[in-house]
Amino acid sequence: DIVKHSTSFLVDLTKKWEIVNFTKAK
Repeated sequence: DIVKHSTSFLVDLTKKWEIVNFTKAK
């Protein structure tokens, strides 16, 4: 399913960015 794939991809990308921003904030 393309929609499910893109959604999980966005969630993964968002989690990675949250980790990056959290690391930069420290």
